Amino acid sequence: MTLDEARKTHFFQWFNLEPAGASDGAAVFKPSGTNFRDLVTVSARTDADERIRMIDLVIARSFIEDPRQGMFAADIAKSFLEAALGPEDRASMQHLIDTIAYGGGYAVPILAASAPGRPRPEIVRNSAPYLVWLDKNSHWRRPSGTALLEVQNVMAGGVKAVRLAVSAP
Repeated sequence: MTLDEARKTHFFQWFNLEPAGASDGAAVFKPSGTNFRDLVTVSARTDADERIRMIDLVIARSFIEDPRQGMFAADIAKSFLEAALGPEDRASMQHLIDTIAYGGGYAVPILAASAPGRPRPEIVRNSAPYLVWLDKNSHWRRPSGTALLEVQNVMAGGVKAVRLAVSAP
């Protein structure tokens, strides 16, 4: 999809992502709310036809690890993966999406109800990509499927962060 189409999606709208300039040729977006603005960055690179070729989400590790706010970091990461991955890739990575969404330990309990007919989320806390999310590994990538998915620990603006990146193969 094009960047304009992406900006109209539930993901961009729900998290109030607004333009925040450009960096290294990528359009940069940040949440409009001051609580999360400095903790979350979405970047997208497009091709000549304005179609997204790569999109990533960078989340400050302090946000992920915060016992009170970490559930919000997990929510945006889970939502990003659901929005950025196509159906085939999303199905093969559902365990990661569910583990990020429901596998953390937070000071405030997360209540989740399953829709009728939907299987219980699969929590896989020892998967290679989730270990990167937990800062126990540095990098993981899955080049198969229709998209390349990378999860890595990075330094972003002098802050430890996790980068989730989805790009065309």
